Amino acid sequence: FNAEGINPQIIENYDGSDIALNKEQNIVLKVEEFPNLKNYISKTLITTDGTTLLGSDDKSGIVEIIEAVKYLKEHPEIKHGDIKMAFGPDEEIGRGADYFDVKEFAADYAYTMDGGPVGELEYESFNAAQATFKIKGVSVHPGTAKGKMINAGLIASEIIQMFPKDEVPEKTEGYEGFYLLHNMQARIEEAEMVYIIRDHDKEKFLARKKFAEEVAAKINEKYGNVVEYELYDQYYNMGDVIKEDKRCVDVAEQAIKNAGVTPIIIPIRGGTDGSKISYMGIPTPNIFVGGENFHGQYEFSCLEHMIKAADTIVEIAKLAKK
Repeated sequence: FNAEGINPQIIENYDGSDIALNKEQNIVLKVEEFPNLKNYISKTLITTDGTTLLGSDDKSGIVEIIEAVKYLKEHPEIKHGDIKMAFGPDEEIGRGADYFDVKEFAADYAYTMDGGPVGELEYESFNAAQATFKIKGVSVHPGTAKGKMINAGLIASEIIQMFPKDEVPEKTEGYEGFYLLHNMQARIEEAEMVYIIRDHDKEKFLARKKFAEEVAAKINEKYGNVVEYELYDQYYNMGDVIKEDKRCVDVAEQAIKNAGVTPIIIPIRGGTDGSKISYMGIPTPNIFVGGENFHGQYEFSCLEHMIKAADTIVEIAKLAKK
């Protein structure tokens, strides 16, 4: 979503009603559409003006890390070991951690501040892959096309119908995986479709990748090698690494409790930099930042919950010293 010209709005003592983000364009954050707003009555919310995203994912995390470090510097009586920070771009497309220097960072474990609502603690992520179908058609004048035309757009439509209709993001939750048609462009002579494949379970993930490959093979068998199929893995479930030594999770869970918050341990229906960094050698669970509705005009953050996130970092520093 548009990220230029961000104009944050601050709503103090939120009363639980609809929020007019932009009166001129009639853009409203409606409780009927986002009932999660009811969780923020009496809190201070930071919203967009309806024309951009807010960037809380992950400006909130940056602010919370810096605020926690500032607090520790101002309170030298709090004993702690070495604390290291890293900030990186392009996390959402799974490439942000590609150049992360684990050896230089030299930490026993780490945390990404990249979660959602207050209390969330996540150490399981999706296994993720991207599959691309490039379809080569044959364009012929429709008046003389019989037996000659191969319509790449119609083949793309046929591929869509071959995927399970209920295994999509809008019909799955929790540990359920999915296939997502991420984008597509099609003409008679050529088409390209990009799917993303997600599952927490490694065996199911492998089966999903095999299924997508078989779809391409079946189309090629039917039409004669019209599909060029490409697949690459994006990241893996960090839980498969972290479950071998969950000290980092135990510390974070206790830190959240010490900050006066009830921990909510759930799987990420996505990935974070921690997905890759965990496989690089530093177990890296994910912690809440106090925001919701990321990546769009209805994004918002809660000030009080951001403060709790910063408090959690401070508590981790205390506990890690012991």
